[in-house]
Amino acid sequence: MRKRLYILLFLFGLFPSVYGQQSADNNYVLLLNSASFGEAWSDVLYKSLVEDVQQLGVRVDTGELLVPMMKTAEDARLRREMLLEKYPMPPRAVIYIGDPGWLVCRPLFDEEWKEVPTLICYSRDSMPESIEDLLSGNLDSNTMVPASEMTKGYNLTILKQPSFIPETIELMRQLQPQMNTVAMISDHRYISLRVRDEVHQAVNQHFPDLAFQSLSSPELTTGQLLDTLSGFDDKIGIIYYSWFVTQNRHEYLDDHVQRVIFGLAHTPIFTLTDRDHEEGSFAGGYYIPAISFSRVASATIREILGGKPARDIPWKDGGVPGAYLDYHHLVHQGVDPALFPKDAVYSQAPPGFFQKYKFHLVIFGALLLLLVAAIVMRMRWFVQRQRQQNREVRLLSQYRMLVNNMPVIYLRKQIVDGPSGPASDFLFLDVNPAFERVFGCKQQQIIGKRLSEMLSRYDKLSCLAGTDQTVHSFVIDGENGQHYYDKLVFGSSEESIWDVFCIDRTEEHLALVQMDRHRAEQDELNEKYKLVLQATGLTPWIWEIPEGLIDCDLSYTPGLGSGSGSRFIVTEEQYYSMIYPDDRERIRAAYADLLAGRIDILQEEYRVIYVQGDYQWAKSFAIVRKRDASGKPIQLVGASLQIDIQKRLEQDLREAKEKAEESNRLKSAFLANMSHEIRTPLNAIVGFSSVLADTEGDEERRQYITIIENNNELLLQLINDILDLSKIEAGTLEFTESDVDLKEMFFRIEQSMKLRIPEDHPVEVAFEDPGGDYLIHTDPNRLMQVVTNFMTNAIKFTSEGSIRFGYRNRNDGELYFYVSDTGCGIPAGKQQEVFGRFVKLNTFAQGTGLGLSICETIVSKLGGRIGVASEEGKGSTFWFTLPWRPVTP
Repeated sequence: MRKRLYILLFLFGLFPSVYGQQSADNNYVLLLNSASFGEAWSDVLYKSLVEDVQQLGVRVDTGELLVPMMKTAEDARLRREMLLEKYPMPPRAVIYIGDPGWLVCRPLFDEEWKEVPTLICYSRDSMPESIEDLLSGNLDSNTMVPASEMTKGYNLTILKQPSFIPETIELMRQLQPQMNTVAMISDHRYISLRVRDEVHQAVNQHFPDLAFQSLSSPELTTGQLLDTLSGFDDKIGIIYYSWFVTQNRHEYLDDHVQRVIFGLAHTPIFTLTDRDHEEGSFAGGYYIPAISFSRVASATIREILGGKPARDIPWKDGGVPGAYLDYHHLVHQGVDPALFPKDAVYSQAPPGFFQKYKFHLVIFGALLLLLVAAIVMRMRWFVQRQRQQNREVRLLSQYRMLVNNMPVIYLRKQIVDGPSGPASDFLFLDVNPAFERVFGCKQQQIIGKRLSEMLSRYDKLSCLAGTDQTVHSFVIDGENGQHYYDKLVFGSSEESIWDVFCIDRTEEHLALVQMDRHRAEQDELNEKYKLVLQATGLTPWIWEIPEGLIDCDLSYTPGLGSGSGSRFIVTEEQYYSMIYPDDRERIRAAYADLLAGRIDILQEEYRVIYVQGDYQWAKSFAIVRKRDASGKPIQLVGASLQIDIQKRLEQDLREAKEKAEESNRLKSAFLANMSHEIRTPLNAIVGFSSVLADTEGDEERRQYITIIENNNELLLQLINDILDLSKIEAGTLEFTESDVDLKEMFFRIEQSMKLRIPEDHPVEVAFEDPGGDYLIHTDPNRLMQVVTNFMTNAIKFTSEGSIRFGYRNRNDGELYFYVSDTGCGIPAGKQQEVFGRFVKLNTFAQGTGLGLSICETIVSKLGGRIGVASEEGKGSTFWFTLPWRPVTP
């Protein structure tokens, strides 16, 4: 197998170019020609690609695949093995000139060269489905598939080289008006067969009045081809594509036949591709020139080597087509230049008159210039004195006119020695009227006088002394204020004569002063704006409508900006995505109204995320700043203000208002309830006191006395609750702490509460003694008030069962107190309301609705917590905690 490979290499002429030194690295690009580099158009592409790739520091290796010389799939496999042996390291990229080469090498890109970026040049829109069809020339609609399907999944891109057949035939008809037949010279190779079919179809479809004639090998030998061409006249237009012949069983490519064709044919020979028509062998045609194709290919391979995947580069044509013709070829074949198209690009065109005689014209011009120079020098020699005199007179006249009409001060002076040393004084030689107006002295008064002499009479002249600078500025007081001048000095120090020009720059100076003042005012105004933005915390922004971008200045945004010009640019959709979902559509609609002109100014409050973080309330203002020619808004300007604190204050105010209204309602209900609650025990006390005086039975008397005592206690409790509430409202509720024995206190409460149980209620009252001594430091009266209130409520709402109360140390720094009953219980939804003021869950029960609220305040003042656990119909447990502060006996 290896021997056959070497024989093929030798026969194909590839041994030195392909099977050479192996590549040891992958910093190279492999350029493979499907045929050979002998053709002019492939030579241009080769040179351009090699030059551009090597500029990137990447080596270029080349090879000729000679696909037309392959006969079987085995030949293609040997060619692939040859490439793998030559290049064991995959290249950075592979460039194919012609898609047949890629079809032969395609298996390499399934395995060894997988994902190697590939550029296919001069490819067509469809390819043979199999390598066998390619090599056998079996090309028809059944064997050809779209190139997009054949290349699917590969990391490649394609530069197409379309055949502009209708345009070329139209160009031929313009140059050969008598043409009635299109003859095409081609061969049996893959690309030739395809192009020949395209030409035939184009003639039938676009030029039905023309006939088509095929001149192809191997149907014709080269001699038969030349004999046929020699008999053609201007009625037959010739298109040359390629010519592949077979001789002595050795196949080879022969493009040298084109020179013979040119010598035998009597009509122009056109091409569909760039065949280097500048040599004169072909007339040219309508196509993309090789140099343009090479530029596009170079740009594409640069993109690939720059890291862009080849599959991401769109397929495109290799350049812009046009008509390219050889002037000499057309004229030689008898085409009238009057028929030449004006928009074509011509090579070997005859030079114009200037180009043809350029050398002669240059020599003649140089001799003419020398002659004129000699004559002028001779004439100048004879008339120099007279011309000098005339010139001086003319110059003096012009000089005087110029000096007198100049809008600047002019002074001509001669430097002389002065009292302050050499060159410190000067003589006035000449001045103009502008000098007289500004300095107030006449020409005849000052000419020939020294500056030192005139200073005593005209003190304004002092600005002209004491400076040898070429450019100098000074100020002169005039009738309308100060005038600013720039003094320019010209002259020769050797002759000590100087021309001085003083240009009035007052307007420019005033303009600069005004500009500086305006800039200062602008800076001051900008500083004020910054202070206002800093004080208000506004976030100014500009919304460019066409671009959909919002440029925000976060310099003065609280918590975000630093006053140094922080910018935050978001797109329109990003801005809307930062708005709270419930507010988003409302804000979209508001901006839509502003853009549609339904509102002039937008003012909206909404929740938004400021760059990062949680949603915050903001208020935005916006107005249209710019519109296009049709009146459509193109720019909005506005600002946003964080109002999260204001919103929380508003919420707090609403809640406080609601609480105040609720408290007011409860107070009103309380007053109404108090009037009833107070009258109830008073009526009982007054009524039974009156009846008691007339009652004779001891048992009945004791009942009345008991009723009076119970109502006395109830009335006293009402009054105490009202007084405690008043003290709480005034902040004067008193606390007096002392040492308390809890066991003793709770035994007394137990005995007292047992007496309050109605006789018809079978309720057990029990103090659950935890054992041990509990001496704590607290307010005994307030502690007993809380426990008693809990017990009173338990007795009130418990008709049977038990009431148990007590305390215990939970070892967490707190004492836990509780009162548990088996009464009616409290609904789960109202358990947190029982500690509110004026709250009575049972409006028919006696009480003010203040007891538990007062208990909560007392426990809080003592440093504890209070709560309730209850189940409706099963009873309740009211509890509270106090800090555990034991007393050592």
